[in-house]
Amino acid sequence: MRVGITAGGGEYGDVITPASVNRIYYIKNDTEYDLGADAMRFNFRYTGVSNGGISVNSASAPALAGTYLVTVTGIVDNSNYILDVTGNTSEKFEVSQKVLDISNLSIPSQRYTGKALTPVIVDDEYNTGDKKLYTVVTHEDFVNAGTYRVRLQLTDAYNYRWSSAGELRFTVTKALNSLVGEISIEGWTYGQYDANVNSPKAETMFDSGNIIFMYARTKDAQEESWSNAIPSNGDAGEYWVRVTVYGTENYERFDSAPVKFIVERVSVFAPTLELNVENSTYTGGELGAAIIGYMNGMMGITFSGIDSGSEGYVLKAVNAGTYIAKVWLRDSVNYCWAEGTVCDEEKNALLTWVIARKKVAFPSEDNRALVANGEIMQFIPDGFDETLMKIEGNEAGYGGTFTAYVSLLDTLNYEWEDGTTAAKAIVWTIIGANTVFVIVISVLSGASGIAGVTAAGLFIRYRKKKRLEEEVPFDDASVEMAEGGETV
Repeated sequence: MRVGITAGGGEYGDVITPASVNRIYYIKNDTEYDLGADAMRFNFRYTGVSNGGISVNSASAPALAGTYLVTVTGIVDNSNYILDVTGNTSEKFEVSQKVLDISNLSIPSQRYTGKALTPVIVDDEYNTGDKKLYTVVTHEDFVNAGTYRVRLQLTDAYNYRWSSAGELRFTVTKALNSLVGEISIEGWTYGQYDANVNSPKAETMFDSGNIIFMYARTKDAQEESWSNAIPSNGDAGEYWVRVTVYGTENYERFDSAPVKFIVERVSVFAPTLELNVENSTYTGGELGAAIIGYMNGMMGITFSGIDSGSEGYVLKAVNAGTYIAKVWLRDSVNYCWAEGTVCDEEKNALLTWVIARKKVAFPSEDNRALVANGEIMQFIPDGFDETLMKIEGNEAGYGGTFTAYVSLLDTLNYEWEDGTTAAKAIVWTIIGANTVFVIVISVLSGASGIAGVTAAGLFIRYRKKKRLEEEVPFDDASVEMAEGGETV
């Protein structure tokens, strides 16, 4: 009797299929007669050596990966047949290695740090829990940016194998450089840059020693407008500074956010005027006010009258009034007037010079009575100065009380002592002749004692057409006479 064998086998770790008989037959007169595959049972023997070198000689199918020989060794419980060993009674029996799909593993990239990095394998299948099917055997230092091979070694290479080369790729990408802290810079005043004080300072994550400070006039300046030249001699105004570190094989180029700083304008004290009693009141002549602190190269001045000499600049004026000189800075970009300087809307410093009007005393109101003489009388009060004043309402030809008005000829340069310039009124009187006669007769007729005392101190001045005619004795200005000679 002869048999046909199905070897069986499988993959390590899975179900191993034992060998089996797939045909039972015998040969008689050169003719094969099948008895059926299930006609009887047979014994098998597995022999060989596993991949790991373990010898196998067993009636049970081996579990370790390897290539073996399975042989039918006999019939179980059947004495009617004899196994013909001259037939095919042995087959190769193979348990293959378990295939591990390396694509199930990955290593996320990491950024350059300047230090050795440790690859982290993402594995939810092979090295989990107590199961450790491989170890990492790469001995490289993963420091610089680049792509590295990470070799994996199976802990049981006899029974397992990788689906492809046992390597993973680990990528160290370039780092993103950054500031450590902030840029610090102290602005300065135009023309007063001090590298020890005003140089910017900063620190970066990588390569602080190669920091380049870049400057521009605006925050959003185009790249070509940035320069590494310190604006130590630049105009006053607003500037921006940023940190630039050029990229290397390990980190990307870094341009920080810009930081603003100010180059202040130089504060300049405005000139002043030398004012005193002599040049602050109208005199009729030319007055001068010296300008103190004026610097011609730095400043300009606008005024209707100005003289310059070896001792400096002097404002000139004649009439009373308020004069304003405008002083401007030739370089207003880099210079400005000191705080508190009085300026106009155009930032011109204003120098104010006030020449006061000369004060004039108002004529006296004493001796205001004239005596009628039949002609036009003209009243001129004491202290009247015809070069400075004019008078109106001071002429009459009959007795009575009148009001004259005295005004200043030049109200630009003169004023009354009370500070006003308007015309002022003065009351004056013409006494009728009959009134004088009565008073004089009563004096002369001898009201004893009174005549000698009164007549000696009484007189009246009167003028005709601005000319003094005579003085008439009379009581002083306390006596007012009404028209018609009546005593008021």
